[in-house]
Amino acid sequence: MDSPALALLIAGFGVLLIALGFQRQMQHSIWAGVTYGTIGTLMTLTGGLMFAIALNINTYERSPTSQPLAQITVEQSNAREYRISLMRIPSGDLQVFQVHGDTWHVTARQINWYGWTQWVGMHSNTRLQTLLSNGSDANFYSLSRSPGIDLASVPLRFPITQTILQSGILTSTDYPLQDGARYQINVTATGLDVRQINQPK
Repeated sequence: MDSPALALLIAGFGVLLIALGFQRQMQHSIWAGVTYGTIGTLMTLTGGLMFAIALNINTYERSPTSQPLAQITVEQSNAREYRISLMRIPSGDLQVFQVHGDTWHVTARQINWYGWTQWVGMHSNTRLQTLLSNGSDANFYSLSRSPGIDLASVPLRFPITQTILQSGILTSTDYPLQDGARYQINVTATGLDVRQINQPK
């Protein structure tokens, strides 16, 4: 069972307990009703919080990893105009962007967990953030969304959490916009590693 489903299950049990507590109140079992209602409310709130966190975590990939984040293919369509195809790995999801300029680079958002959070199974996670081309007519594209609780902003908004959670931006170097070039984007312990995997004509 994945994390969002587990969170919904917990919240569902909480709602069930709240309903049961209301039923006990109607049957004049005051203390039983209050107990069920209190536990149910706590479970519902906990499940809702877990669901919001799980939605955001699911936009990241565990890192560093031996598996690349994505592959990029560059195709020239007109003078100084290129089509970049970005395929996510392992999902195979494809995004296509029309860019201008001479070079391109990508950025990624990384969140790192510390302390007791690692004992409960939290790991460093990375997601592709932006694709940019450089030049007088540069382009900027967002590669991700941030549903639920934006974990990357938590350390900034609540500094007390920096002992268990920190976030940062990884930036690749610039690569030429070259017709037929293909690249593989990897995450290493030191940052983004973009490698050209062919020799275009």
